[in-house]
Amino acid sequence: MRTWLAHRWSAVKIGGQKLYRLARRGVTIERPSRPVTVYSFDIESVDLPTFTFRVRCSKGTYVRSIVHDLGARLGCGGHLQSLRRTRQGPFDLAKAISWDVLTGENGARAIAERSLSPEEALEFLPSVPLEIPRLSLRAGALLRPVAFDAGAPKSLVRMTQSGNRLAAVAKSEPEGLRVLYVAPASGRGPRRESP
Repeated sequence: MRTWLAHRWSAVKIGGQKLYRLARRGVTIERPSRPVTVYSFDIESVDLPTFTFRVRCSKGTYVRSIVHDLGARLGCGGHLQSLRRTRQGPFDLAKAISWDVLTGENGARAIAERSLSPEEALEFLPSVPLEIPRLSLRAGALLRPVAFDAGAPKSLVRMTQSGNRLAAVAKSEPEGLRVLYVAPASGRGPRRESP
């Protein structure tokens, strides 16, 4: 695990303002650092002065900062020319549907074949078992589950029922879990917290 500074051209907010907006105005500000994990960094091709690489990393990793640090270590400087996210949790670019297929005559079938269930789509979130009757769940409600560790403030969790079925998505707060989204029990639409 390593700690990197937020890149000055990132969208991270400090004092309600995005770093890249401050950078454009020439404002220098102390940037926050955060621990991240880089699982792999593989160089795929080299055509000096550029090279192509693939990185597998934890959330919150600033790839621009990694390239900046690498350039500083090499003594020649470095910047990111382009960045392409190929995977985020269970979502993989290799499984994406092209616009032509999506709008073509088989678009609906392509969506049905590649769609993830809510359980699959949110499997990366920590799971907390639902301890109250599902029908009493309401967006905005504050729950205090018995088996609950507050963890990071404002982190998201999925509340599950038997069989690991998604019941709700909640935000961790010091007092408990604030329900943000209640999954539909059947064909009804979802209920979300009012803004």
